[in-house]
Amino acid sequence: MVEKRGYVPSDLEEMGFDVNQYPFPSEAGETTATLVMRKWGKRCNLICYFDTDDGQKLKLIAYRDDRKGGKYTTRENDICMSRQPLGSRWKIKYTITARGNTSWLSAEQI
Repeated sequence: MVEKRGYVPSDLEEMGFDVNQYPFPSEAGETTATLVMRKWGKRCNLICYFDTDDGQKLKLIAYRDDRKGGKYTTRENDICMSRQPLGSRWKIKYTITARGNTSWLSAEQI
């Protein structure tokens, strides 16, 4: 299968990728990780799945930002995560909002 900017659930099922193994972070943090999968979300977003260097699995959401040319990106960067290759390595930073949701702050390719 040709690498896509984002996959749909049927693609992931065909590839045997289990999204249920990847929770949202439960607390704010910063880590280095490998981008292992991308899936289109339901609200103009892209769900990115990472394997961290310390053995954890997590997912973060990049939202489409028209002010940044329609890129699917973090709050602090303008890197379009839909254009980054699977297997690429990242330093990622995220926080938990007052409502208890995860907010992806930044991504820096390493």
